[in-house]
Amino acid sequence: MKGDYTVFAPANDLQLNVAVTGKPQITGTVLADDTNQPISRFQVRAIKLKTLRGANYGQEQGWQDVDQSGGEFKVAVNGPGIYRIEVAATGYARALSKAVNTDQIQGKPIQLKLTKGVTLTGTVVNTQGQPIDGANVIPLSLSRGVMSNTLDQFTTDSDAVKTVDGKFSIPHLAPGMESLKVTHPDYDFAIVKDIDLAASPTPKVEVTLTQGGTVQGLVTDENGKPQPNVTLFFQDRYGYNGDAARKAGLLATVITDEEGRYSVSHLPSQLCYVVRKDEWNSLGVVRQAVLPQNGKTSTLNLGGRPELTGRLKVNGQPLANTRILLAGENPNFGIFRAYTNTDSEGMFHFFGAGPGQRTLYYEVPDVNNDWVPVRSLELISDDQDLGTLEAQVGQLTVNCQPEAPDDMRLGLFNYHTVWTVSLGAGNLEPRTNSSAPFVFKQVTTRDYVLIASRSGYPSVYQKVHVTSENLNRQLTLPISEGTATVHFKLDQELMQAEEPLRLKLWSKDQRLLTNIYSFEAGEFVARHLPAGDYFLTRVDIRETKKLLQFTLRQNEQKTVTLTTELFKKSESKLGFRTIDVFTQAGVPLPGCHIQLESGSGTISRHIQQNERQSFVGDPGTYDLTVSYPGFQTLHGKVKLIPPDKSWIYPDNLTFNLRLKPEAD
Repeated sequence: MKGDYTVFAPANDLQLNVAVTGKPQITGTVLADDTNQPISRFQVRAIKLKTLRGANYGQEQGWQDVDQSGGEFKVAVNGPGIYRIEVAATGYARALSKAVNTDQIQGKPIQLKLTKGVTLTGTVVNTQGQPIDGANVIPLSLSRGVMSNTLDQFTTDSDAVKTVDGKFSIPHLAPGMESLKVTHPDYDFAIVKDIDLAASPTPKVEVTLTQGGTVQGLVTDENGKPQPNVTLFFQDRYGYNGDAARKAGLLATVITDEEGRYSVSHLPSQLCYVVRKDEWNSLGVVRQAVLPQNGKTSTLNLGGRPELTGRLKVNGQPLANTRILLAGENPNFGIFRAYTNTDSEGMFHFFGAGPGQRTLYYEVPDVNNDWVPVRSLELISDDQDLGTLEAQVGQLTVNCQPEAPDDMRLGLFNYHTVWTVSLGAGNLEPRTNSSAPFVFKQVTTRDYVLIASRSGYPSVYQKVHVTSENLNRQLTLPISEGTATVHFKLDQELMQAEEPLRLKLWSKDQRLLTNIYSFEAGEFVARHLPAGDYFLTRVDIRETKKLLQFTLRQNEQKTVTLTTELFKKSESKLGFRTIDVFTQAGVPLPGCHIQLESGSGTISRHIQQNERQSFVGDPGTYDLTVSYPGFQTLHGKVKLIPPDKSWIYPDNLTFNLRLKPEAD
């Protein structure tokens, strides 16, 4: 018996025959390009692009030494997936194979040919044009990681060269596009991209290093007292997938002195995320961010003034001796996080939480790091007493009609006015049997969406409005079962596309969704669809462009061919921009009121994610207005940028602004 099967407990007389095959292996040979003869001594490793099945285990970073007269190699990889093989040999440029699918090669060997490569030369100078001696210069091709998320990151400098009198020379680089990272302990690092090593003559590179910015400040505990010996990490993003990416993104490490103070120099002029060691188990401000300025000193305190006080009640009772959190719209991600505990009367204190928009959460009793949102708060730069905050929390009981199948999953999510995907909410109680209702606890007053999903069937969406009047609500969720089928087929051009095609098939009322994400041999079959009107789209947005619309009849078998031309006709080139607002010290100021105006009307915020506001509209220049309590209103111009002819947006669409305090 082959294929995928679902087994429901309890099950008797179940027998499974398990064949253990071990790790997949990729084999091949390495040849010299100029002689076509085998290279006997070299190093080889695998770079993982995608996991096909099973756990997404990381690939080992290290190299495997090979000494074979015929140039043969054999590399074991961590599970079924898509990989590239990298080969390095003395006197040759490193080479990368094309993508290798372990399901498709079936033991067939691959072949790599190594060239002598080219030599890249250049100089490193300071802003006065003076040569910098002893700078480390590392090409990306000699530093990248072995997972898809670190392919474009500098993960090591073990093969770096040092400048002598400001000059460097790096031999045996593969022709093609290259990037360089240049570091020196007395300067901010620099990255130079898009160096065309296939050009003739090979370009010479001049890199200018700047002083970078300095950030200093104070770290306190949850009571506002200075904390010595606290380790802070300065990182280039708020989260990482794996240790290799985390190491690559580390900008600096510092430990506070006996007075709780710290100072870090030579930081880049980019958003730096500052995180306390043991972030999840500490109290006080454990995460913040700052935008340094070259040649200037910024102040970033993790704690200290202002002081925020209040009292928290849940269903009329003080929330006593409970861990609470101030963060952004997501309690687990974002730029800011501060913890404290309530006392026996529900009173709490936070130090260094403002200014900015924060959300207050409390931890679910006896469940570590599971948070219930209480209220969004607009915090100012001065001390602030919130008074008594009342939270109303109940439970939502859901019965399915007809009765929920054993393999159906039901989730409760916050309803978002723009996006069809959002954060999970409530705590689902374990069901005692298959006919028992679904009960979600820790449900607050707001709008939600229930999503019932089942393999091979469309997901069922239903909006739920919870108020103080229906706090412990019961409802019936109709589960639709249909008989229509749609066969989606890709044309030849789409079948050869490098990026996988992901589509959404929605019913017209946006109650039923089939995610189309895996085309086998260019085909995807959507089954169990009720009769009605449907549309196809590419994005998780409620008011979205419809690629295709059609009607299904009961028992209908429909075939839809997807073409490149269909996508080009249905999409318009919208302008896009992310606007980040900071204080004069470069500390993020989330929750600002931002408006964009033009002759065709006003654009309000499209989405806020991880405390960053993004805007979508017709490309062009808009009048910009930014305001926040306690700061001067800023007026200016901003441009919404469209994608290029290949529908690709520029790498950095972030527009940074700094607001001045009203007192200035």
